[in-house]
Amino acid sequence: MLRFEMQVILIDTFGFFFRSFYALPPLFNSKGFPTSLLTVFANLIFEIFKKNKGCCIIFTLEGHDNKRKEIYKDYKANRSEAPADLLLQLPVAVEWLQKMGLKTLQINGYEADDCIATLSHLAQAQGFQVRIISHDKDLYQLINENVIIYDYGKKRVITAAECVEKFGVSPRDFITYQSIVGDSSDNIPGIKGIGAKGAVKILEHFKSLESLYDSITADTSNVESLLGKRAVALILASKDNAFLSRELVTLNSHLLENYDFLESKNEFENSPLLKIAPELKELEMQKILSTIGADRLQLESPPPLRRGVGGWVKNPDNPKHQTTQIDSIESHNTNSITYNTHNKPTPQPPSAREGGYKEPNDKGGGLSTPHDYIESNAQDFIESKSQNIKEDSKDFIESNLGNLQDSKKDSNVSQNLDSKKDSNKFTFKAHLINDKDKLFTLLDSIPKDTTIAFDCETTGLDYRSEKMVGFSFCFDGFNGYYVPFLHKPPISNYNELSKKEIESIILNSKIDSVKQISIADAKLALQQIFTHPLIAHNIKFDIQVALHNFGIYPQNDIKDSMILAWLLNPGSKIGLKELLYKYFKYETEDFDKLMEKIYPKKKLTQKPTFDFVSLEQAKDYGALDSIAAYVLYHKLESMLGIDLKQELKNIETPLIPILINMENNGICVDRQYFIKLKPKFEIMLNALANKIHTQSGYHGLNKSKFNVNSPKQVSEVLFNELKLSTKGNPKKSTNEIYLEAIISEHPVVETLLEYREVFKLFSSYIEPILRLTKGAENAENKGLFNTLDSKDSIESKNRIYTQFLQTGTATGRLSSKSPNLQNISVRSDLGKSIRAGFIARSGYVLASLDYSQIELRLLAHFSGDKTLISAFHNNADIHAQTAKMIFGENIESSGDFATFRNIAKSINFGLIYGMGARKLAQTLQITQFKAKEYIDKYFAKLPHIRDFLESKRVEIENLGYAETLFKRRRYFDFSIANEGVRQGFLREGVNTIFQGSAADLIKKSMIEICDTFGLSLQDSTNSKNIESKGLFSNIDSIESKSQMPAHHPFNKTDSIESKGLFSNIDSKDFIESNSLNSKDSKEILSPIHHPICKDQMPTHHPFKSENSDYKIKLLLQVHDELIFEIKQDLAQNYTQKIKQIMESTYKLKVPLICNIAIASNWAALK
Repeated sequence: MLRFEMQVILIDTFGFFFRSFYALPPLFNSKGFPTSLLTVFANLIFEIFKKNKGCCIIFTLEGHDNKRKEIYKDYKANRSEAPADLLLQLPVAVEWLQKMGLKTLQINGYEADDCIATLSHLAQAQGFQVRIISHDKDLYQLINENVIIYDYGKKRVITAAECVEKFGVSPRDFITYQSIVGDSSDNIPGIKGIGAKGAVKILEHFKSLESLYDSITADTSNVESLLGKRAVALILASKDNAFLSRELVTLNSHLLENYDFLESKNEFENSPLLKIAPELKELEMQKILSTIGADRLQLESPPPLRRGVGGWVKNPDNPKHQTTQIDSIESHNTNSITYNTHNKPTPQPPSAREGGYKEPNDKGGGLSTPHDYIESNAQDFIESKSQNIKEDSKDFIESNLGNLQDSKKDSNVSQNLDSKKDSNKFTFKAHLINDKDKLFTLLDSIPKDTTIAFDCETTGLDYRSEKMVGFSFCFDGFNGYYVPFLHKPPISNYNELSKKEIESIILNSKIDSVKQISIADAKLALQQIFTHPLIAHNIKFDIQVALHNFGIYPQNDIKDSMILAWLLNPGSKIGLKELLYKYFKYETEDFDKLMEKIYPKKKLTQKPTFDFVSLEQAKDYGALDSIAAYVLYHKLESMLGIDLKQELKNIETPLIPILINMENNGICVDRQYFIKLKPKFEIMLNALANKIHTQSGYHGLNKSKFNVNSPKQVSEVLFNELKLSTKGNPKKSTNEIYLEAIISEHPVVETLLEYREVFKLFSSYIEPILRLTKGAENAENKGLFNTLDSKDSIESKNRIYTQFLQTGTATGRLSSKSPNLQNISVRSDLGKSIRAGFIARSGYVLASLDYSQIELRLLAHFSGDKTLISAFHNNADIHAQTAKMIFGENIESSGDFATFRNIAKSINFGLIYGMGARKLAQTLQITQFKAKEYIDKYFAKLPHIRDFLESKRVEIENLGYAETLFKRRRYFDFSIANEGVRQGFLREGVNTIFQGSAADLIKKSMIEICDTFGLSLQDSTNSKNIESKGLFSNIDSIESKSQMPAHHPFNKTDSIESKGLFSNIDSKDFIESNSLNSKDSKEILSPIHHPICKDQMPTHHPFKSENSDYKIKLLLQVHDELIFEIKQDLAQNYTQKIKQIMESTYKLKVPLICNIAIASNWAALK
């Protein structure tokens, strides 16, 4: 039985040392001591012990007196001298292992590869899986279903498939392969004249040297017909060398009889690097010290330790983490391992400028192992030609450079790197600007087209209703400027005040007493900033805040550091806080902690928001955001490959303004319909709750009823009282996935799942929709719409505005929230009842354009399967065709054909999602045996599909990522995955290929559609532009201009008019009638919205507004479907044009087909 929960991890220690040294650029500390190898080694130790808790970790070392040299004196005789910088670092690295008490194995006479082979053999015999950390091809012979190799430099798992792909032979044939081709780096002769292709050809016919030579002896002419006369002659001429080479390349897997792996179990609570923190400090390795938290400790100088006989070890009282040194294998058994328990002196790294290496002496200052041992093993590893290392050094550098102390400054953010100590350190300077002269003088000094990073600070996260209170900007990567304009005095004596007193202060506090920029000047400053190329982290949010507060918009390129981080690794955390720590080890304080520190938690109805943060604190917090966005953008942009740069330029960046428009478009709802629907759902919920209580025995007067919405109470009833199975569910979770597994055990489980489905729809849609559209009801009753057309305004209030998340999924699909309009089921009656309440506005219709079977078409495209390709070209019913392949042609005339077709449909789509027999059985409610039978029949008819999907699984595991049609990647760390996680990764990886590629196509279509119809030029918020979008849009006054510096470009009234900063009323009249004084601040804050002037905007601008009489709007994207609102008389014409665009967006091997549906409500579109 394999122990999937715990692996044995074997490190090819010297192999790692030399790969690191030759692949990475040299680094030195201030004393001139080289540290590049040590830096990467420290990072390896940190990562491996952090990510592999409970695993057995062993570092293998080279033994003295290599026996292979006794067999063949020229073995590794062609290697050059080890560089001095390498020799300086090796003894320090080996000493670290011993000082940390990490388990090592070294057997005299044998190489580390032999130790690995022996430990691998013993580990498998004891039921462990084995992971070997190395890039050495000599270890490929050990690979099997329980043994993998992990290339740390390339972050790639190497399995049997990788071996076959790279060399053309399986691991079991690799010894024979190496015996034939030899190895020039180790000076192994092989069969002279036979190369890699010749060896593969030989192994196609003969699986061993004995078989090869015996066959030549028995029937030379037959072998010559297979391999050629010249090849046979070469084989015969090198017979002795072939067998000699086999002896040299074969790793010895029987050097030990037994081994106690549990002695090497990783039980470190903290990083073992803390044990050598003084040494790391001495070497000036500040980044790793910060990573392990040692920079916060008081570190003493390394204590001088005593050298003993036989070796060195940190802690003689803890044999669990000591070094095993075996002098000879003949006398060794598990009871005779001798541990070296003598203290060793601390290394004093010599300066390269002060004479290099110094021999150890009895007074201290020695190195971890004798110099001749280090040097001799160094010689064995130095290849006469370093081509192998050079070929993959680029990948290694790209994978590990982020872990190093960079020796050069980033040219884009030069001021943000401290070259004296830690060049990867994030530093910045925050400035407060609350004087308008200083603000505009600074802005005027910024050269045209200089990229500016900016960030908005607001009173909340709902950009439609919350106020911007300040903003920050940065244009050099070091200096950040925070500009407050709507801050209120901080609440003094907060802890002593009562709840009532605090809430009174919050409601009545004024901005007048805080020295800050006026709202009018803030708008002008933002307008000037928005003429520059912009960077922000989640720029869509900041643009929306500016639009809804001031009615202003970017007039230049936009760039998003969050999207860059997502493209580089879509499954990772991409918040500013996480990225700053990931790339700079800089710890920031998140907003909630900041607010809690300033205003400790109290039960308040009205809580303090960012406008109550002091200007000094706001300066530090706000400025950091824009600086971080600037620095991260430039760092991450430099990490993008060509394909991702194209994805960023052609897809993700153009999509941002489209999503902004879609969010502002919203979708109409029938409020009265939802008012009537609400009690129906309440009746259903009450009935189901009563049924749950009855089925579980909670009825009558005997027991009080439990809360069916409480997971804790439901768990108590299901697992403690009803005693339902907890197999695979040790925490007794009531999550849907666990309930489905026990649905047959008790009828209450099915009822509970039904209740949750109803409750989810009720709480996620009906209640929020009625709450969000409450303003429309008030508007009809109170007539609040002043100059606005009342009908348009009411319809605007009856719209629901979702938010689209561009970086919300690892596959690349868009997601939505507040509310999530992508998650309303189209298949269930309940879901349809919710969709029916989403309607087109008067005079318009809803139109749906949906890619037909897009993922199956992509399967046909990627696999090249002729049967699938032919079916799609002939416009066949693919599910019906699959049903006939599985169940026979005669089923079409049977009365159960629809059932068979549904089974085929589940199989078709299930295989793309990585569905196995168990999941298919659950979906179809059949036995697992029957489900497996269906899948086997499917693959028997479509073997090419089976082979393709399997090849993709192998590729994903080998490469560590899945790739979409447009070369986006989703990464998986197989190195830390047990079998269950591994299988999950493979399912997700295969799914990403298809689902992610479909996401690529729909995004590309959206961009082309919006370009064609001018939708990317349309802000499209109802009711004469932006009825809800300019909390401060009426602040373009003469007063604000007259107080500007005389040289300011917006100082003159005619300049203002020419810039088009005002609403669509006469600009001059507006200026004269809207002068603001300080007493007007209350009016400024009231929602009197004057739309921005669309007429004077550039015609190509992505945020240009249209009036309410629009022809078409893009409202929603629901995965493979786009939903539009189109004028009724234009719907047929427009949908045909959209269909043509979507079907021609990308040429696949099969046609792309779109289905069109037109209706008055969403439910009727399907």
